[in-house]
Amino acid sequence: MNHDQKVILQKHKIYTYKGTIFENSAEVLCEAPLKIGGEISFKGSIGAYTYIRKGCRLSPGLKSIGRYCSIAPDVKIGDGNHPTNWLSTSPFQWGAFPIPIEYPLESGIVFKKPNKTTTIGNDVWIGTNVTITPNVTIGDGAVIAAGSVVVKDVEPYSIVGGVPAKVIRYRFNDKIIERLLKQQWWRFAPDMLSGVSFDNPELALDQIDNLINTKKISEDRPTIVKIGPMGVIL
Repeated sequence: MNHDQKVILQKHKIYTYKGTIFENSAEVLCEAPLKIGGEISFKGSIGAYTYIRKGCRLSPGLKSIGRYCSIAPDVKIGDGNHPTNWLSTSPFQWGAFPIPIEYPLESGIVFKKPNKTTTIGNDVWIGTNVTITPNVTIGDGAVIAAGSVVVKDVEPYSIVGGVPAKVIRYRFNDKIIERLLKQQWWRFAPDMLSGVSFDNPELALDQIDNLINTKKISEDRPTIVKIGPMGVIL
């Protein structure tokens, strides 16, 4: 992606970190504004007010990332599957070998990848050097500790960590989590939430409910920009 393409994206409020690459398979619906970094090779969507830092790898197994997500450097999401019940786990068996060889295997065998894809909810914080395998759903408000390997679904507002990642605790009690999932505060732009007591979640919920009930705020409708290979707007 060259300087001119970066400037065009910035005019649409899509900001990029240095070294960002939109690969040939990329086709991403981006809600503006957001900031993105790393290697992007999936077809899906990224929500507004999300930032994805340098060194991340967003692979074809990824379907979507929600709004207000904070993704640290060197996170890998949705990389490819290999069979574990075949003779080998190597992709040479189905003609997808990445190494040029003089006499490739003649085989009609097809490796069918799972249809389900990886989904990241809203307000998710993913720490540095996390790996999220294909076929995983990360719930709204979840936190994934640095260095974790996520191999199964993560519940909303849970904090998980380890290899493989397991629940450490939940951010809030059941009552507050239920209210958060019902309210979905991430539907609103930051300026609509001015004056909210963010450091007191229960009070913040009350204040946002009041803004909604008195119709002082309305759901944000961000501009959507479709970006393809090399960062070209489609």
